[in-house]
Amino acid sequence: MKLLYILYLIMKEYENLVIFDPDINEEIVDKKITVLKDLLSQKDDKMSFAIDKWGLKTLAYPIKKKDRGFFVLLKFSVIPDALPELIRELKLSSEIMRYSIDVMEPPKKPSSASAKTDKAPKKE
Repeated sequence: MKLLYILYLIMKEYENLVIFDPDINEEIVDKKITVLKDLLSQKDDKMSFAIDKWGLKTLAYPIKKKDRGFFVLLKFSVIPDALPELIRELKLSSEIMRYSIDVMEPPKKPSSASAKTDKAPKKE
């Protein structure tokens, strides 16, 4: 029980933006997302996973001579040990043009000292 509590404390939330090749169909994208989810769940069975498909978007600049990409945002909570295998799969996949993994920090509460300094006295 204590081990589960410790794992819960080190579990972090991540966002992974993946840009897929626009020439592949959506079924292949779904299969690839399933592979990524399975990789994460092998290391951590208590993980949470959310998928947000943005669809085909125009890129700001060409990537691998393509002007468009199929964007998918993955949000998940896992222990950090699960990431190396995910990164390896993202790098080796020919369907993925670009990816970005970001750690989501919990919102910070303003301390009472900084709250007092934010309010400037009114001048009349």
